[in-house]
Amino acid sequence: MHFLVAFSKVMCYINLYNNKTEVVHMLKQKALTKQLTATLCTTTNTLFIHNNKTVQKAANVYTANSKKVIHNLTVQQQTAFNSLQNMFMQKAKNFVVNTLAMQTLLK
Repeated sequence: MHFLVAFSKVMCYINLYNNKTEVVHMLKQKALTKQLTATLCTTTNTLFIHNNKTVQKAANVYTANSKKVIHNLTVQQQTAFNSLQNMFMQKAKNFVVNTLAMQTLLK
């Protein structure tokens, strides 16, 4: 029993830290527009586009409450997702929509 507990803690440590320098997150959220948020699940390589009023935590994103789901993202779509602005910028007055990234993601 103690071996399993110790083993699970080591596995969590390995999953959370990549090369002991950066934290690896399975869910990443970026602002698509002022009302839409894009959530990337890195384990399944799936992008969920949803309304930021209905879903505020990344852990609560499902296929049922998403406006659009994109499976198996290409390298171009992943690059476009990484170029989007962070979530806290949605509340800024001068939020600029990255139309090129949005067109690439919504192909």
